[in-house]
Amino acid sequence: MPTVNGRRIRQLRQELGWSVRDLAERTRSLAAPGITRSALGRVEREETKNVAAWRLQSIAKALSVPITDLISGAEAMSLEGLEGLAVEDALRASTALGESDIRLVSKFVRFLEAETHSS
Repeated sequence: MPTVNGRRIRQLRQELGWSVRDLAERTRSLAAPGITRSALGRVEREETKNVAAWRLQSIAKALSVPITDLISGAEAMSLEGLEGLAVEDALRASTALGESDIRLVSKFVRFLEAETHSS
């Protein structure tokens, strides 16, 4: 699972002049259930190791940035070269997932893309 850069989330939020509550409310307005203020605070302080993909997607969407802007270091750099690849090929190149997991994640990514484009 990618390492979320909580400091980057805080920086982007502050550049917009938003409080943690503002960002939490924006995540809720984009997709229920959104993210609570306290959970978002833990993410920003990097107190939580695992951030669910839907939460990361919601934060990125609220901040109007790609998810890769919220991922730390090597993980973000490794994702940059995968932009033109099919989802399955990108997953094979960047993860140790098995084929059945790759198909499942790919299906989820296509679902998220469809949801993003329909909003």
